[in-house]
Amino acid sequence: MNFIHRDINGIDLAIARLEKNYGDHYFIQQFCTEENWEKVKGVDWIRIINDAFSEAKRIGASVVDFRLIEKFDIHLVSEKLKSWGFSHIQDRIEYRSNLSELPTEEDSPIHWEAISSMEDSVLSEVVDLLKKVAHGDPNFDPNADNLAELKADLNDSTLSTGVDCVHIGYLHDEAIALVIAQVAPKTGWSRITYMGLDPKYRNKGLGKWVHRHGFTMLRNQRGLLYHGGTTSINLGMLRLFEEHGCRIYRRMQELRWGSASF
Repeated sequence: MNFIHRDINGIDLAIARLEKNYGDHYFIQQFCTEENWEKVKGVDWIRIINDAFSEAKRIGASVVDFRLIEKFDIHLVSEKLKSWGFSHIQDRIEYRSNLSELPTEEDSPIHWEAISSMEDSVLSEVVDLLKKVAHGDPNFDPNADNLAELKADLNDSTLSTGVDCVHIGYLHDEAIALVIAQVAPKTGWSRITYMGLDPKYRNKGLGKWVHRHGFTMLRNQRGLLYHGGTTSINLGMLRLFEEHGCRIYRRMQELRWGSASF
């Protein structure tokens, strides 16, 4: 559901979009073209974000996540969000690069296979692996309904779905890594929805091959533009972005309203 700020001529300048994640968990996103950021004031963002937040509460949301983009003077918006009960969770850095410019996975020691089906029994096995490779990730809650979250990601109507979006990585016949990668077919916008490596195989130079396999998956799905990101304290992932030539696109503050926490 979109809440829109328009100029005096009725032209859309900014959007606060309310979307359901899973269950009664929702998130609000900001959308604004590069040329319009300077045209939208903090009070305009506050109005449409408040409209989206009010709708989320009206329909029974227990959790609302929001990423505040640092493309303008965000102090006024940040303070208003806090007054509504949002708490600052962490800071995030996002990157964008053309997939054609990113490295291949030639000579990778990891063998990859797509999952066999999208049945719940198979996805439950993916969740079991996800819990292992996500160990130490502050954004991953092993006590959440991880199957519901995975199915929500793989049922996004704007992104590619199916077995080719979920690959399991093997080393010496042992499942050690997971990559979930999706593309928006209409635009070629691409994301690695999740990637992870078994903790006992970390710090061995394998992480770069997991990341590069994600690029391969996106290219195979006809992706054009890679958009990725991580928290500002995830130094290992930040190094991978830099090593692979990904360019910083924007910085964000992650906030949350509701009962759940990271």
